[in-house]
Amino acid sequence: MVRVAAALRERFSARLLLQVHDELVVEAPQDQQVAIAEMMRSVMEGVVELRVPLVADVATGASLADAKP
Repeated sequence: MVRVAAALRERFSARLLLQVHDELVVEAPQDQQVAIAEMMRSVMEGVVELRVPLVADVATGASLADAKP
């Protein structure tokens, strides 16, 4: 989470709003949505090397409810 927040501040016009257990909620401009989602997935999946793959799911939406599958 700390690495994601730092990357958001350094590279994007976005901010980390909320952490809910294992979820991160980010507010970002729509035109940066794809790039931010890719960055977040990369950072979260690469934070530690495990014997099994660490998989991060990313969803987007106009609201938190819209982003839930």
